Amino acid sequence: MFQFDSLDIDLALCIRFDRETNALDWALEFTGEELRNLVSPHARGPRLPMVRARRSGIDVTAKFRSAYEALAGMKG
Repeated sequence: MFQFDSLDIDLALCIRFDRETNALDWALEFTGEELRNLVSPHARGPRLPMVRARRSGIDVTAKFRSAYEALAGMKG
């Protein structure tokens, strides 16, 4: 199991998909410092609560939605 403080993170992405439709709900970008301030300790390692994540970071949803749709268009 890793410990969060042992990771050398410059940039982190949190991407959430809808459970039922698999549609991209949102994507957020965090610096390593922002992420360290958002995570909570957990028995199995650091945990990033979604409510806390959703209220922070830089919204990059449009960029990821565009990339996700482009990948879907490559099928077949």
